[in-house]
Amino acid sequence: MRNCKLRVEKHGLWVFLVLALNVLSLISRGAGQGRRPTTRLRKETITAAYAGFLRERGIANPVLSDMRVEWKEGSYTIAGAREAIVSISDMASWSHADGYARLFLFRAPSGHDWRIAQLIGSPADELSFQTVDLEGDGRSEIWVESMRGGQGHFDTSGKLYTLAGGTEMAVYKNAGFDHVGAEIDGDGELLCTHRVEFEDIDRDMIKELVDVEERTTFRKGVAVSATSSKTIWKYRNGRFMSPDAPKSSQAQARIS
Repeated sequence: MRNCKLRVEKHGLWVFLVLALNVLSLISRGAGQGRRPTTRLRKETITAAYAGFLRERGIANPVLSDMRVEWKEGSYTIAGAREAIVSISDMASWSHADGYARLFLFRAPSGHDWRIAQLIGSPADELSFQTVDLEGDGRSEIWVESMRGGQGHFDTSGKLYTLAGGTEMAVYKNAGFDHVGAEIDGDGELLCTHRVEFEDIDRDMIKELVDVEERTTFRKGVAVSATSSKTIWKYRNGRFMSPDAPKSSQAQARIS
C-alpha cells in the first residue's frame, strides 16, 4: 500500500511539472506574439522587399528574374545594429536615364524581418561597393564606385559614405572618365582611373585611404603616355586630411 501511495505521489508531481512547463511555454509565446526570430539576409527576402519598393513607385508587376544582387551584412548606422548593404542592378524595371543600379541599406530590428531602411546615393548604370570599418568602432563605412554614360563616353566616380546615426554623408570622393571607346582614332587624355585601398599605414588603429590616380594619353587610338599619382588621406573626426598638406589646409570638408 505504501509503495502504491509513493507511485501516485510521483505521478502527480510529474503531471504538475508537465503542466507548469506548458503554461510557461504559452506565456513565452504570448510575450513574443507578432515577433519572429531574425535570420541571415537571403535573396528571396531582398527580392520581396525590392518588389514593394517598386510598387510604391508605380511599377506594379516587376520582372525580377534577371536582376543582379550583392549584399554585405554588418553594422552601418550604430555599432551592433543588424543591417546590410545591398546593391541591385535591374535593367527590366528602369530605363537608362533612370539608372539601372541602386544601393540600399537593409535593417532587421530585433525579432523582426529584414526591410529596406534607406536608399544610398544616386542610381547609376553600374556600381560596386566594399565596406570598411575605418576607426574600428564596430560601425562600417561604404566605399561605392559607380559609372554612367554611353556610346563610348563614360564618367566614373568613387564615394565613401558614412551612415552614422542613420544620416547619409559622403566624406570623400573622386572622379574619372573613360572615353576610349568613343575616340578610337582620337588624340588626348582619354582615360582617368582611380584605385582606392584602405590600410592602417601608421599603425594607429585608424585606416588611411590610399587613392592612386592614373591618366593615359592616346594618339590615333594608341596609348602613348601615362602618369600615376598617389595620395594618402588620414581620417580624423569625420574628415580626411592629407598628411603632406599644411595644417591650415589639411581638412577636406565633407562632400554632400
